[in-house]
Amino acid sequence: MNKFSTIDNILDNNNNKNNNNNNFEIDFNKKTIDDNKSKFALSKSLSPKGDQPQAINSLVEGIKANKKKQILLGVTGSGKTFTIANVISKINKNVLVYHTIKLLQHSYILNLKSFFPIIT
Repeated sequence: MNKFSTIDNILDNNNNKNNNNNNFEIDFNKKTIDDNKSKFALSKSLSPKGDQPQAINSLVEGIKANKKKQILLGVTGSGKTFTIANVISKINKNVLVYHTIKLLQHSYILNLKSFFPIIT
């Protein structure tokens, strides 16, 4: 398997290895938990300020509309990580964090995890 694989490559490789006709599908739109319970409830009692509420709503609506690419711009210290934490809480789904520089990726993940009580 290549160092970088898409989900399609991984699924194809698994199906070829198993080859026992146990096909499966992944439905990314399927609700896995009760709508009233958030798997990603924020642990800190902070509330969005300034432009953050508008940015959160815009990003959530883009995700619901299946936009493939969205950009969140902000200066250092403007609350981009908190904004993304709020988006994750509202969409209530797992996310993949990727950065080309592993040290920055690790730092961002640690900062992001600090907003959620149950993620270790």
